Amino acid sequence: VWTTVPVNVPACGPGLATVGPGPPGAGVAPPPGVVPPAGVVPRPGGGTGVLDEDPAGSRDTFTRVLEIAARFDDTALAAMGRMGLGRSLIRLGGAAEGVPLLDDVMIAITAGEAHPMVVGDLYCGVIEACWEIFDLRRAREWTAVLSEWCDSQPDLVPFRGQCRVHRAQILQLHGAWQDALAEAERACVLFSDPPGQPAIGLAFYQRAELYRLLGEFAPAEQDYRLAGEWGSPYPGLAQLRLPSRRRARCDQALPRRDRRSHRSVTLAPGLGGDPARRAGCLRCARGGRRAHRHRAGA
Repeated sequence: VWTTVPVNVPACGPGLATVGPGPPGAGVAPPPGVVPPAGVVPRPGGGTGVLDEDPAGSRDTFTRVLEIAARFDDTALAAMGRMGLGRSLIRLGGAAEGVPLLDDVMIAITAGEAHPMVVGDLYCGVIEACWEIFDLRRAREWTAVLSEWCDSQPDLVPFRGQCRVHRAQILQLHGAWQDALAEAERACVLFSDPPGQPAIGLAFYQRAELYRLLGEFAPAEQDYRLAGEWGSPYPGLAQLRLPSRRRARCDQALPRRDRRSHRSVTLAPGLGGDPARRAGCLRCARGGRRAHRHRAGA
């Protein structure tokens, strides 16, 4: 499924170039006899299916897009091309070459060179790429900029939802888990109306992550399952289930008389880290020396 965005065609006026997923037939056909200056190319932000499947092919495609953008002096299409090429290079292990291209994209946005129709995609694409390479400084900075842009575009519900997800990720990073959970819940609400928005999987997954960190395992598993209807619930779902397997091994190591108290131990607040991943070992520590030796051996 593809959508079209305006690009400039010298001597012919505005034309249309197909640049990514969206409603079929979106936009207006170019004038009769006019060939759009760009063909069908994958959208570089807001979804990574093409990048996952064939990053080398995606790199070649977006290289051609940049050539077309230079030929027709189209700054908006150039921003899309740089985004796609930068993310492709990152997927191929070339972060040193890809990140400067993403910086160029953000410069183009702040300079007003990108068409408003694609600005949201560009913002989200840059932020997603920053998380992929754990560039937390850039992720934090551009999430703040995206938040300001979303506040000025109240009708763009999909981007407001994605912005909430990114805000939740940043808050989670700083340990403000309850605030992050509130942002993730707002994202779920935004993506639920109208129903059927694929990006709601991102919101469900982020909310599940926060439930897991807060020790709310039942709602976490439910949200992971909901996220799985739109994409992959992993690695979060695997991390959620890991402690139960650890506890099963610990039960076998504990004397029978200690198992009842072992099961009743709750997580101590303020220990930091990921409680779901630490739960098994914490309970071992309270279970007795044999459990302690078991933990050390594990």
